[in-house]
Amino acid sequence: MAATIHELLGQEPELHGARARAVAKPLDSDEVEHSIKLTIRSVNENVAHITEKLENLGADEANLEAKIDKKKGELERARQRLRSLQGVRPQFMDEYEMLEGELQGLYSVYLERFRNVEYLEHELEQWKNSELQRFEANSRALKRMQQRLHDEELSLLRDGKASSMHNETDGDPLGGPEDDGEDDSFEELGKPKANNHLSLNKGNMIMLAPDLGPPPSKPANGRSAYDSESE
Repeated sequence: MAATIHELLGQEPELHGARARAVAKPLDSDEVEHSIKLTIRSVNENVAHITEKLENLGADEANLEAKIDKKKGELERARQRLRSLQGVRPQFMDEYEMLEGELQGLYSVYLERFRNVEYLEHELEQWKNSELQRFEANSRALKRMQQRLHDEELSLLRDGKASSMHNETDGDPLGGPEDDGEDDSFEELGKPKANNHLSLNKGNMIMLAPDLGPPPSKPANGRSAYDSESE
């Protein structure tokens, strides 16, 4: 109805001109009567159409009410079925509860072992780091010890060579130079024989004193043994 009124109001500009023309021209009773009859017929048709819609609306309402009652009955039966099922304990519930308890226990064991593994991995990583640091410290100490032993060996060699040269000078009363062969022999006799032994005992290094040979002896007549053999 509101839509029809809206459409008629939209036709108002055209209808206004038609009314003005109709009012301006002289009235004809036959034409007026014919127009009124047409209007009455149109109104009757509209009334019949609206009445038919109302009847159909009533039928639709009855159908909807029947459907609603049917759905209400189905809902009530479903509720009764649900209450009956809730009151009955299924056969598998005992096994389900037992398995649920076992699962809870296994999960607790899993959490405990997972925490233990994480802790042990952390401790292992710390131990590896400490061992690496201790190994590096021992390596540095070993290198320093080797360098010190090397320096001491060189010092002992230099001292032994100086002592050999001094003994060679004491063995020649004239202080004259000897030949190259004698110098080499004295140098070999005066060279110390070093036996350096290193041992590791639980990461600690023990140094044994070098074993140096005795210096060449000086004969009673002031000449070396090599000079006697040469004569």
